[in-house]
Amino acid sequence: ANQVRREKRLEKAADTLAWLKEEMLSPDDWEGGIRDRLLSQKLAKFLFDKEIQKAFAQNKIDFEQVSLYQIVVSSNKLAQELFFQIEEREISFYEAAHLYDIDEKRRCQCGYEGKLQRWKLKADLAAAIFTSQPGEVVGPIQIAQSYHLLMVEEFIPAELTPETYQEILDRMFKQWLAGEINYMLHSQTN
Repeated sequence: ANQVRREKRLEKAADTLAWLKEEMLSPDDWEGGIRDRLLSQKLAKFLFDKEIQKAFAQNKIDFEQVSLYQIVVSSNKLAQELFFQIEEREISFYEAAHLYDIDEKRRCQCGYEGKLQRWKLKADLAAAIFTSQPGEVVGPIQIAQSYHLLMVEEFIPAELTPETYQEILDRMFKQWLAGEINYMLHSQTN
């Protein structure tokens, strides 16, 4: 509860009560939610803590990351033209992203997507990205109605960080929980 209050900058009890009212929660419901979350975290850790290292090692490739820049445009012709202009150094990748990307946020960031894990990327994008070299422009790749030009800034090797640990733990727990719910639903109908 104190952690949430710090995150929301709820200094006084009155601030907390006002926030709860705004969120349409009673103090009892809020405490119950916190208790349930803590119990879920403890159960997940109890069930899967010893399996995290093994799961990470078996799926290490999925946790490789890439610092990625991307330009997305709606026309193949424009994507091809930008690709050649970048290759001929008539325009930089960053300038092209700033001028032509269809996403305003990415335009403002000159195409920067951030650090992305391999498993969060679509398979065709991941294959193109992880077989390229840093600084190489890849594409255009068509996805749905858009065309993507990609450029890797750097590859980041997989590492079992606290965040990755928690991600694996959450995934394992959610899969287990879904299986338990499915089992309970099917065993009740029989």
